[in-house]
Amino acid sequence: MDIGEAIAGLNIGLEQIADPAAKAIIKQLLNIIEAQSGIIKKLTIENQNLKDENNRLKGEQGKPNIRKQTQAKRDISSEGERKNTKASKKKKGKKKGVIKATRVKHCVLDKADIVAAGLASSHHQQMDDTGGRVKGQNHYTHILCNDLYAAYFTRRHKDRLTILEILSQGEMAHHFNEASYALMEQMGLPEKRLNALRASASQKVMNRMEVDALLAVLFPQAEGKKIRHPTSQRIIVEASAITAYQELPHAIQVLLTDDAPQFKQITNLLALCWVHDGRHYKKLEPVIPYHREQLNAFLDRYWDYYRKLLAFKAAPNETLATSLSSEFEALFTTKTGYEQLDDRIEKTRLKQPSLLLVLRYPELPLHNNTSELAARRQACYRDSSQHTMNKAGTEAKDTFMTLVATAKKLAVNSYHYFYDRLTQKYEMPSLADLIKMNSQGFVFSSA
Repeated sequence: MDIGEAIAGLNIGLEQIADPAAKAIIKQLLNIIEAQSGIIKKLTIENQNLKDENNRLKGEQGKPNIRKQTQAKRDISSEGERKNTKASKKKKGKKKGVIKATRVKHCVLDKADIVAAGLASSHHQQMDDTGGRVKGQNHYTHILCNDLYAAYFTRRHKDRLTILEILSQGEMAHHFNEASYALMEQMGLPEKRLNALRASASQKVMNRMEVDALLAVLFPQAEGKKIRHPTSQRIIVEASAITAYQELPHAIQVLLTDDAPQFKQITNLLALCWVHDGRHYKKLEPVIPYHREQLNAFLDRYWDYYRKLLAFKAAPNETLATSLSSEFEALFTTKTGYEQLDDRIEKTRLKQPSLLLVLRYPELPLHNNTSELAARRQACYRDSSQHTMNKAGTEAKDTFMTLVATAKKLAVNSYHYFYDRLTQKYEMPSLADLIKMNSQGFVFSSA
């Protein structure tokens, strides 16, 4: 008997079973089958990988990874469900000829003004990251943007300190005060360490070198041994940097991102992307027909609710906001009997404050598509050019991407803009000035 066919035949009409006890037992059995099916799939892949590795150690080849012509890449996009419309196909334009460089002309272009103007244009910003390589080493290209600009920053890491360094615009510091101590306690710093830090740092603003010197005193270690208490040290560094950033006059109030941990606690408010949350549901792969029906039915309700939020953004009012808040609670306390789906629903419910921030601030986007689309520019560069070779080349690449992406958002012909700057005519306004002019009416309400 083919197990896949047997499972596919378990199309039981649970709603027609009158006996509650029998229904509960069958639901539990179906969930056990679902869980075991996932484990078997995982172990099958792991077993094949071990066989392949064993064959390679013996000088043989592993199982070839042959993709069938009819095998399509799994689609977890929710665009069709969100928009309820079919995407129109764009006609391809004619290929342009290759333009050869005949001379080199140096032009100083500083993207710092664009970043400063972009951050000042709105109290909410979007961030995302994608892979980038520098001289063969893995890096991350971070994207900071809104509807008026997009700025690129390639860095070695993608932790909180990297995010803070980008947002601080070169003003990164570490502030030790009651606010930072409270944040450290919230982040799990042991009381013993916190008391020692209070006695040593008191109320001070430090740079990173001074913080490292302080940590060397608080966490002494023998030469050649690993760092002691790395989590406690990370908490101290991050919390003091977050506090210093939030005290800056240009600190943003809201950051719209996916649910990655490095974005949390940096700003007063964190808005989460509905599209990223929806992808978790699309990744569920139920083998039981009844579970597939439950998943599809819930996804229909999920995206119906999403479209109601879009309608609210177009015409916000307090009564509708209250109604949508109640509907969220009803939707995300649903129990379907499909345990993996119910666990996923509960995880969404716990994100309510961040997902429903739009009910307080209707100007917030519901998704992080702006930064994801900007990340594609870096992905295309990565595919064609592989990597940059040094710091200067990386900064030049980031600056060029920032200028081109921002010009496109502002409906500026980037070719004309570069020509204007290279010829030093300066007949066109700077992109930073255009951001400032376009930002009127694009202000975040603090009510």
